[in-house]
Amino acid sequence: MSARLNALREKQGLTHDSMEALLKKASDETRDLSSEEAQVFDDLQREFDANKLAIAREERVEQIKAELAKPVDIPGNTAKTPAAPSVRYGKLKAFKGPNAEKDAYEAGMFFRAAIFRNPEAIDWCREHGVVIQRAQGETVGTTGGYLVPVQFNQAVIDLREEYGMFRQAVTPVPMGSDSMTIPRRAGGLTAYFPGENGAITESQKAWGQVTLNAKKLAALTRMSTELSEDAIISIADDLASEMAYAFAQTEDSCGWNGDGSATYGGIVGFRTKMVAVLGAGQLAGAVDAASGHDTFAEIDAADLASLMAKIPKYAETNAKWYCSQPAWALVFQRLIAAAGGVTMMELTAGKPTRSYLGYPVMIDQTWPTVTTDISDTAMIGFGDLGKAVTMGERRGITVKTSEERYFEYDQIAIQATERIDINVHDVGDATTAGPMVALIGE
Repeated sequence: MSARLNALREKQGLTHDSMEALLKKASDETRDLSSEEAQVFDDLQREFDANKLAIAREERVEQIKAELAKPVDIPGNTAKTPAAPSVRYGKLKAFKGPNAEKDAYEAGMFFRAAIFRNPEAIDWCREHGVVIQRAQGETVGTTGGYLVPVQFNQAVIDLREEYGMFRQAVTPVPMGSDSMTIPRRAGGLTAYFPGENGAITESQKAWGQVTLNAKKLAALTRMSTELSEDAIISIADDLASEMAYAFAQTEDSCGWNGDGSATYGGIVGFRTKMVAVLGAGQLAGAVDAASGHDTFAEIDAADLASLMAKIPKYAETNAKWYCSQPAWALVFQRLIAAAGGVTMMELTAGKPTRSYLGYPVMIDQTWPTVTTDISDTAMIGFGDLGKAVTMGERRGITVKTSEERYFEYDQIAIQATERIDINVHDVGDATTAGPMVALIGE
């Protein structure tokens, strides 16, 4: 697939997401689109329709190129390009759907052709319409690397959505530029009882702003040049899995634990803000556990009830618990088992549903995992994360390759990048809790 077609499809997706975000915002606030929003939506609709036509034209060009690239049958010429092998090592993790094995094989053949210049792989890619094109703009090694096929790119993107707990809870907002400011509702109108023949007191709807600045997140790894045909499916699948997991883990770490330093791309996370804005336990939503409760084994049902009581009503519908695996086992499962009424069949029937008092429990290992003293820090979170945080996405994942970076080691470089930002903008204040609250070890 050409770089232009890939860019057009990515742009189409971002335009669609922007339109959907406008409608969702109005729906969440139980209102119609404002005149300004309606104008923006109409502009996006025109852009979407124009881009759709451009994609159709580009796809036709690609189809023609693929047809012209097919070899002409010559009498007596019995040479065949290699078929996709039926053998692979283990179950595919990254590539999904009915064409998973085919997509993984195409990605692997691309690496053999583009990087190792394998003649059979080059012929195979040419015959099957797998475009080998050098990347431009962002340097990888001395040649700029190669743009990978869309199947590999999509596998990384899909897995990132699956692995990332933060990304699952917060719908990313498409960013049309490197810096973007989004209005958000900070307060509503107030109704008054006017006196007889008295003037009606005026009130104003309050608006705040959320600023997003795109930051590049990158992952770089190596791959041996000894890429045999029998292994290409498994290698392509493993690469996609590792890159997706790396991005998802870093996004989670920044969103929860970022301290504003370069390590976290300047992002200040939710757990950090809960103890840093006014000091540990000073925000209304930073709920202190009972005295002496600073380990998971000491947290009781009353601590969790106090936390639940703090979230505002508007955050209850989509509220979830957020914690690490040790917290789930040592707090929630302990309390569930101790509550009684659990039969032996229920205890041995398999994995229990991760929920507590009707609210889902989301496991994220970037929350505290130690079983010792966790005082003056956020141990467990509860609430609607999507209302407390805005995540911006300037562009999706781009993957490139280069054979020059690790030439002396007989290895190739695989680089993946994305551009995002995370803004934790609503943690409440000293008197009013925000849509997400946290239990602080005491």
